[in-house]
Amino acid sequence: MPAAFGIPKSKSQANGIGYLGPRFYMSYVGTAWTIDMLAFETNFWAQMMRGQTVGNAFTAARKATRFTYPTSPQWWGSWTFDGRAGATAR
Repeated sequence: MPAAFGIPKSKSQANGIGYLGPRFYMSYVGTAWTIDMLAFETNFWAQMMRGQTVGNAFTAARKATRFTYPTSPQWWGSWTFDGRAGATAR
């Protein structure tokens, strides 16, 4: 299975099934435009600061971002990861 930074390119489900541990990797499919990446990641990190899990933050950021170009964010890892280093709950 291909990996990105040691994270298998697989996903857990929003309900925690298939939890892969405290890991999350965000990327883009195809060509990613800087203006869209900045807008999306600003929205993503705003959601993380509100205490969302990485999966919920990703979904909220996709809904909140108005993409100017055909930029397509993608993610791999554990949906329910809280994004904090150290021990984490599912």
